[in-house]
Amino acid sequence: MRYALAWILFVAWTIPAWAQPPKNRFVGEVFIVGNTATRDAVIRQAVPLIPGQVLREEDIQKAEKNLIELDCFAVDLDRGVRPTVTVLDSPSEFHDILILVEELPLEVRRRQLVIQVAIGLGAGIACLGAAWFILQRWTRSRSPWASR
Repeated sequence: MRYALAWILFVAWTIPAWAQPPKNRFVGEVFIVGNTATRDAVIRQAVPLIPGQVLREEDIQKAEKNLIELDCFAVDLDRGVRPTVTVLDSPSEFHDILILVEELPLEVRRRQLVIQVAIGLGAGIACLGAAWFILQRWTRSRSPWASR
């Protein structure tokens, strides 16, 4: 009985230490390493981490996804190469962020740009052609000389 009472007192004494909610972590400085052609502003725009905001795991995952979707950086899962966003350990509540990227070679980026421009121009020409066709049909149907 004495041991049970001692155990209850021990558990009651230590529960507040176990039950404390974790401290909030905040974003400190954001460091970008590995970009030579891509401007820092482009990378910072894709990464939703602003110094001073609450640091959440979802934001880190979204930042990595956004960097991959930029198509400016090397992604090779076999070699383990991809843009990474790492939270650096810190004794304070502010944690610095390290963004590590490896840019694609310039020839590959130029090729991607040419393909994107060609696709965009093709879609634009197709839209113009369709608009011209619709405009021609509409003006002919409204013309007083059109045969009905």
